[in-house]
Amino acid sequence: MKGIILVENLDETRDWLENLLNRAFDAASITSVSNVDKAFTLTAREREVLTLIAKGINRNEVARLLGISPHTVGGYTKDIYRKLNINTRAEATIEALRMGLATI
Repeated sequence: MKGIILVENLDETRDWLENLLNRAFDAASITSVSNVDKAFTLTAREREVLTLIAKGINRNEVARLLGISPHTVGGYTKDIYRKLNINTRAEATIEALRMGLATI
């Protein structure tokens, strides 16, 4: 089909959309978008894990609450950190607050 772009995964879609918006804003001399909605990039399970991390709950307790292994929680945590470009639980908490997944 002419004019339709197919993408294989969500990360590729997000990156493509962010690039498109930044080019459009640059062309219009508007301040560019720093990020496409970060919550959009996380899966429902990643949002659950992030919410619990933001509440200060440790990996083993997150695993128990969600009925998954601590190793699986670690995998979700790695993915969350990569997608949000963060490195610490403190940064994760700040992002969760910004996304409305947690409150003070």
